[in-house]
Amino acid sequence: MSGVQLAEHLAIIRPETKVLFVSGYAERNVLQRGTAIRRARFLQKPFGLKVLAQKYSKC
Repeated sequence: MSGVQLAEHLAIIRPETKVLFVSGYAERNVLQRGTAIRRARFLQKPFGLKVLAQKYSKC
């Protein structure tokens, strides 16, 4: 199961769950599927701890 598929399943069974995708691929390539994951956040690799903390606090 891919991360996108997992997020789609979580959106159905636990819609309150927040998702943060972390990838070396472009955001549009990762989040191009499904309306269920449009609320998800995305963090592009590489990143530092400060950026991770900022994204986490926005989730």
